[in-house]
Amino acid sequence: MTLHGRNSDFPVNIKTSTIIKCNKIAFVALCILLVDCSVSGSGHWLIIGSFSLRIICGLIGLVFSIPSFLINWKKNLKNYSFVSIALFIIILLINAYIGISKNYRVSLIFTDLRGFSWLGAIIIASSVIDSRKRIIILMKCIVFGGILQALLINTAYFLLVFNDESFPKIYNYVSSRGFSSINPISTTIFRISTGSIIYLPITIILLYYFSITEEYKIIPLVFSPILIFSLLISFTRSSYGATFLSVVYLFLALIIFKKNFEVDMRTIIIKFIQIILCSVFYISIVGIIIGDNLVEYALLRSFPSLYTKFFNSLAGTSVSTSVSTSGEYSYIIKTIESDSLRAVTVMELWEAIKVNPIFGNGLGHSIKSRGDGLVEYFYMDLLAKTGIIGLVLFSFPFFNSVYQMSKIKKDTLLKIFLVSGLVVIFSASYFNPYLNTSLGIIYYSFVVAVVQLEYSNVDDIG
Repeated sequence: MTLHGRNSDFPVNIKTSTIIKCNKIAFVALCILLVDCSVSGSGHWLIIGSFSLRIICGLIGLVFSIPSFLINWKKNLKNYSFVSIALFIIILLINAYIGISKNYRVSLIFTDLRGFSWLGAIIIASSVIDSRKRIIILMKCIVFGGILQALLINTAYFLLVFNDESFPKIYNYVSSRGFSSINPISTTIFRISTGSIIYLPITIILLYYFSITEEYKIIPLVFSPILIFSLLISFTRSSYGATFLSVVYLFLALIIFKKNFEVDMRTIIIKFIQIILCSVFYISIVGIIIGDNLVEYALLRSFPSLYTKFFNSLAGTSVSTSVSTSGEYSYIIKTIESDSLRAVTVMELWEAIKVNPIFGNGLGHSIKSRGDGLVEYFYMDLLAKTGIIGLVLFSFPFFNSVYQMSKIKKDTLLKIFLVSGLVVIFSASYFNPYLNTSLGIIYYSFVVAVVQLEYSNVDDIG
């Protein structure tokens, strides 16, 4: 028996048509999950009973993907990435028991387990991603959600700048649904940081891919500037840094593996330059209209220590007293204070890691500086709780996907761009717990499933 070209030893008494129908339902659920993740942040924009749309789609996708998953159980056991995640889940359960035995807060243990429960998405992704057509559809779902998010951000920004009365309404709406946080810096500068901000650079990367390989010529040039502007006014350093590292990886991979795809490098570079020039034009026009320099403020917030040294050298006074009346620079001071707390957090996490670096201290472990138990440094937090073993098992599929690029001969270009998007999430997760949430794990599962997919009798894309 086969399902979408896959070999199977599954009992023949189960009808193939039923399994295929279940597979299609699971695929639709994954499409909705990716759209939801790329636009709605925490996914609370639609609540049905006690469950959000994201949880409902996740459960539906998991249940209906199980038949397809079981069909290929032998193949899945040979998938090192899947085995690694399965072992990680076992380590999680062991560390949950350790946390309970040490009388750690049950609420924190539950929070950790709830976040990683989204690893079930790897079952959905590996079961439904069985063709290149489906991969492209899923990529377009992300692009659709990312563009929608950017359009909402741009609309909200211009309403805030040109209509003071709209601020309370917009603020209450986006905050109550976990969509975004809005911080007024000045009358022309607003920090709009959405929960799904990490999907903005991923969407830009995928749009870039489509501009190179498909019939889309104008769409990337129209929407990429809007996406980049949305990323700019988030004034989020981790997102800036993650985007930069992703672009570096993207071009290194394109150069190294250029023999594995047919698209000329000159075309790739020209498309990149076009997107950058259009984005610079759009940001410049906005700057002229509002009469402010958003790029300058983004640099100030990204490197606050450089700003304080420069200001003190000119003014000869402390920044805290000199700029307290300036909304823009008082926010820089808040950033510096936040960095101080982060430094203390890092120090305490290192001390916790040293106690049990191999096996960890158990789920629910917390540090003094973070009384609520919520730590933004994902990797250090995971090390403190599950040790080196847990971190290695969780990260293995990512590094295996990067390694597989050296062996892949089919669809190389597509996979380079998808892995580049994964670099965004893994880079940003140093400062944010994206990989302990549905936002990071669902895309992680998607890319791992694509890279591991073995095509048969299908022409190359890239």
